[in-house]
Amino acid sequence: MPPGDIHHVSLSLPASNYLSLVALVLLGTDWIGSIRSEYEHVWSKKFTVTKLMYLCSRYIPLATVIAHYCLVHFLLERGPVPASTCKGWFMFLAVSCSLLQMNLVAILVLRVWALYREDKKVVFAVCTLVVLPFVVSFVLIGRNVVAGDNFNEQCDLHHTPIEAPVLAAVYLMSHMVLWFLIFRKRNYVAPNDKRLLDNVVNTGNISFTVLVANGLMIPICYAMHSVNMILIFIFPMVSISMLSCNMVISMFRVGSAERPSKFLDTGEIVLTSVFAPSFETHELPSPISSEI
Repeated sequence: MPPGDIHHVSLSLPASNYLSLVALVLLGTDWIGSIRSEYEHVWSKKFTVTKLMYLCSRYIPLATVIAHYCLVHFLLERGPVPASTCKGWFMFLAVSCSLLQMNLVAILVLRVWALYREDKKVVFAVCTLVVLPFVVSFVLIGRNVVAGDNFNEQCDLHHTPIEAPVLAAVYLMSHMVLWFLIFRKRNYVAPNDKRLLDNVVNTGNISFTVLVANGLMIPICYAMHSVNMILIFIFPMVSISMLSCNMVISMFRVGSAERPSKFLDTGEIVLTSVFAPSFETHELPSPISSEI
């Protein structure tokens, strides 16, 4: 079936405008609600890599969603958009979304490194696995976006790329492995660090759920026979931003409450080394003994 016969499934302009506004309101509401915690744990303390992760997770998507809303509200409403403009905008959103996902992956990998810091093979395997979705994404973009004009007047791709199922499979597999590696360590910690590890496991469960929901955007695009930037970039960016920021802030809170001086001499938490004291001074129980 040619693209022209199935393009009617694409989102209408009012729907795109409304969904862009919804995404902006969700992200803005989350940001406003976290201003106090952000000032307490980020702006009022010494700058670190962990805080850089937070700032990237917060302000890259916020700026991107604002810019996208302006594009939809002011540019699309004036008539058909040139394919070259759509291509440039698609690339901008793809880069922004990739940076945000890399940031989240870095946070999750750092947690795995903390839990498995004596097993370099596990860490190396995880790092290799989480890179694969980005490699597939670059191939997908190169074949379907950079080469040729595949956009309609509303900046939707005419069809869902054939590489999309591969991307979805690799994406879900990599995050399933990350989730499993974190979840299986839920009982491998000293009693005084139980609250901290519970926080890590719970946020790991939430992150996996959110990422699976984002992965469902691909079959939705298949059902629509087109690729809309709001579905594959904007809403995933909103959910990942909210997830990453709340994950880091919650770790700051738990870390400050559990280890105010001995382990965190700067009053903040490093997502990896905070677990080291338990693993160095306590023998990890086997799964059987922990259950007993």
